[in-house]
Amino acid sequence: MEPNRAKLGNFAALTIQVGFPLSKLLDAVSPNVDADYVLFTSYEDDAHGNFAGSYPWPYHEALTIDEARNELAFLSVGMYQAQLPPQNGAPLRLTLPWK
Repeated sequence: MEPNRAKLGNFAALTIQVGFPLSKLLDAVSPNVDADYVLFTSYEDDAHGNFAGSYPWPYHEALTIDEARNELAFLSVGMYQAQLPPQNGAPLRLTLPWK
C-alpha cells in the first residue's frame, strides 16, 4: 500500500491510510451534473449530546466537486494497517490534507 502524502505549508505530512479515494465514491454514485458541492454530515446520535465549547453537532463539511475529485481527498477506514479507531473517526473518516 502506498502512503497518502501531502505537502502542507513548510512541512510534509505522512500518514498511512487504509481506504479509497473520494473520487471513486463520486464515480459510483454519479452526482447530478449541475452539482457544485458535495455536503458531508457527521453521524447524528443524540445519545452523544452536545459538547460545550466544541463545534456544533452534527458537524458539516462541504467540498467543491473539484476538491472532492482531488487525488488527495480520501475516505479512510483504517490507518497503519489497522481498523480506524473511534477516536480517529471510525467507521469512516473524510481525510483532506488541506482542511
